[in-house]
Amino acid sequence: MGEVMSIERPIRAYCWASGQIEFQPAEHALPDGAIEIASGDESLVRELMSATARHVRDGDGLLVPGVPEAETQDAALDALIVWTGWLKARGCLPIRHEGLRRCRSCGCTQAAACEMADGGGCWWVEPDLCSACAGGPEVR
Repeated sequence: MGEVMSIERPIRAYCWASGQIEFQPAEHALPDGAIEIASGDESLVRELMSATARHVRDGDGLLVPGVPEAETQDAALDALIVWTGWLKARGCLPIRHEGLRRCRSCGCTQAAACEMADGGGCWWVEPDLCSACAGGPEVR
């Protein structure tokens, strides 16, 4: 007879702006403010995160390499992109950045928008172009 295969529940690894990595069942909605790193079979996702993420010194937590040391949110986002790109280049898991956008012109993000003259932030006019760069209301 063939080998019996166990079916693992899919989980999602995600991180916060602090770089802290957490896990949840993949069928749950991603928490507000969290960025998805990877999803897949539980053992594979946990093993990948444990092997490649930074471990906190005084506990069992995991951190995205470079994020806690970043001086700005943009630098933290760059660290996340570099790390997940490194994972993707090695074929570790499909890495997804759902909802993570960066303007192709100025580099602003959903979390760090351009400050507009009216006191509000820019908005997306194309998937990778903000209103400030597309000639929206004057930027401060």
